[in-house]
This record gives sequence, structure tokens and C-alpha cells, in this order.
Amino acid sequence: ILNETTKAYLGKDTQVNGSNGSAGSGQDVNQLASDQTNIIGIAGGLSAGGTVGVGAAADIAVVTKVTDAYIAKESVVKATQDILVQAESDEKFVSVSASLGVGGTVGIAGSAGALVINNTTKAHIDGGNTASKGADVHAAGNVVVSAVNNTEVDGVSGNVTASGTVSVGAAAVVTVVTKNTEAFIGENAKVIADATTNSATVYSGDFDVTFGTDSSNEDFPTADNDGKLSGLNIEVGAPAPANMDVNEDGNNDLGDDSFTKQRSTAPVTRTLKGLAVTAINTDDIETIGASGGASGSVAVNVGGSVNVMNSTTNAYIDQDAQINTDQTDASTEQEVLVAAGNDYSHLGVAAVVSLSGVAAVAPGADVAVVNNSTKAYIEDGADVHATDDVRVEAVSKQDVLAIAAGAAASGSVAVSGAVAVVVIENET
Repeated sequence: ILNETTKAYLGKDTQVNGSNGSAGSGQDVNQLASDQTNIIGIAGGLSAGGTVGVGAAADIAVVTKVTDAYIAKESVVKATQDILVQAESDEKFVSVSASLGVGGTVGIAGSAGALVINNTTKAHIDGGNTASKGADVHAAGNVVVSAVNNTEVDGVSGNVTASGTVSVGAAAVVTVVTKNTEAFIGENAKVIADATTNSATVYSGDFDVTFGTDSSNEDFPTADNDGKLSGLNIEVGAPAPANMDVNEDGNNDLGDDSFTKQRSTAPVTRTLKGLAVTAINTDDIETIGASGGASGSVAVNVGGSVNVMNSTTNAYIDQDAQINTDQTDASTEQEVLVAAGNDYSHLGVAAVVSLSGVAAVAPGADVAVVNNSTKAYIEDGADVHATDDVRVEAVSKQDVLAIAAGAAASGSVAVSGAVAVVVIENET
């Protein structure tokens, strides 16, 4: 269980460069709250018995993170160049669980990886319930309010069972992710970005998605004589299946790059003079649940992968905020950008194999339930000015590859089944 809170802030009534008449031209105010988390969880179980062998392994992690950068209400912050308020959160989770059960009569093995993530990433200039209560921020150059959250999960769960009579195995990977990524200027806050200095590089809200050479590595880590682990750079990759013409039209129905190549996404940036309020979120969830077993009489193996994602990405200027209302010193290139971007990628594989002399049963399932909300907006009552463009943009992308496969063979009865279930609700 991990709880992390990272903050960078200027508190209520803070005065930064309040009297700024003699300040140099290179004066910046830069707030950055940044949190990088890397978690590797490994669980293994091995059991062998003359009659009964039972092996079990479970890797469970619960992670709660808050990354927050802000200028509090009633503060006055000035700079002759730029004012930056940035929150950045990155997570990489690797979960490996494996078990082996071998018995002369009965072999049983179970393995599971479970990850629960609750993540909040925010960057904001706070307002108040009256005009005098909001923060007052003025940059001769640019004001950038940016929240970025990137999450990657690679989960592998597998087991093998063998016995003379009965073999039972089950493997599952479960991820439950709840994320809130926000960048905003609050109610009654006053922000001026005159745009008279060099451009700032900001996120546009869009993404550049590419497919390249698969660099995946699903090998389980190994330990030396001292117990030191190696091979922890696990990366679940594309399945690379053979060609298949399902509808017999002469074309390969598995020719999409997602089947054979590694997907990569990068937020697109642009240059801007003025004010940018941007919220960017990416999720890359890749899981494998595999189970295999063999026995002289009965073999039952179950494999599954489940991903539940609830993500909210918002960029906005709240009601009654005052943006660039004083145009006295504004550049002719002054822009306002409010942009929100969300990219979700899921690769899920469930595979099971059962072999027996009498009866073999092998069901497999991959399930993805996704709720994404991505919004960029200027609220009613906000007063927003710019000598150039005012742009409000929201982009949401999803890429899901779900594979479920089951195989069973026996001398009498063999039953196998596999299902992939994908439910996506997307609001942009």
C-alpha cells in the first residue's frame, strides 16, 4: 500500500514580486510538483507432492497519489517574463505472479496480480467567491498552467499444473484505475499574460501515435545464488499472430499494426505567446493471464484479464475569471489556449490450454470497461480577451486490442471457450 502527496504552491495572501518596477527582463516564477513512481511486484509459488501438489501466488498493490501545483487565492504574483504552474505525475507498474502445482494424483495452482490506482494530478490558479478573493497573476511574457499524468501497467500472471488424475489451474490479472487530471483558472481569478517575450512550448491536447519494432519482454525475472533479481524490464507486447482471412476476401484481417508492433504515444506540443491551460493524460495498460495444465483424467484451466478504467481530464477557465482584461501592454501575438487530451491504450491477452485423458476444460476471458471524460471549456461569465486567437480544444483517443484464446484436448470430452468483452463510454 502506497500513499504519496507531492505539492508545490504559493499559499493564501502570498506576494511574489508585488512591487516589480525595477525588475530585470529575465524574471520568471516557476512552480513544479513532480512525482515519479516505479513499482515492481513479483510473487511466485511452487509445490510438488507425491499425491497432492498445491501452488499459489498473488501480487497486490494499492496506490494513491496526489500531485498538486497551485497559486492560492488572494495571492499576487508578477514576473517580467513567464509564470509557470506545472504538475507532473508518472507511474510505471510491473506485476508478475507465477505458480506451479505438480502432484502424483492432484495438481492445483493459482496466480493473481491485482493493482488498484487512485491518482489525482492538478495545476491551478485559485479563485474565490468574490472578485477580491481570487489570485492576481500578471506576466509580461506567458502564463502556463499544465497538468500531465502518464501511467503504464505491465501485468503477467501464469501457472502450470500437472498430475496423474486431476489438474486445476487459474490465472488472472486485474487492474482498477481511477484518475483525475485537471488544469484550471478558478472563479474570480485575474490572469494577464501580455505575450511580449519569447514563445512558450505547451501541449496542444493532441497525440502523435506511432507503431514501431516490438521491444517487448515477457520473460519472468530470474534470481542468482544471492537472491538478486534480473530481467525486471518486463514489457507486454503485441501477440504477432499468423495471417488470417476470416471473411475470405483475400486480405489478411490481422494486418493492423497493433497485432505485430509496439504502440507508442507522445503528446503533441506547439509554441504559444500568451496563456495556456492544458491537461494531458495517457494510459498504457498491458496484461497477460495464462494457464496451462495436463492430467491423466481431468484438467481444468482458467485464464483471465480484467481492466477497469475511470478517467477524467479537464482543462478550463472557471466562471467570472478575468483573463487579459487589461490590454495596455499586450502583444499583437497574444493567444489563449485551453486544451485537454486523453489517450488510452489497452492490450489484454487471456490464454488457456488443458490436456487430459478423459475430460479437459479451458475457458478464457479478457474484459475491459472504460469510462473516459475529456473536457476543455470556458465557463459562463468568464471574461477572456486576446489580441490573437482564443482556442478551446479537447481530444480523446482509444486503442484496444483484446485477445482471448482457449484450447482443450482429451480422450473423451474437451471443452474450450474464449471471450473478449470491451465496454467504452467516452465523453469529449
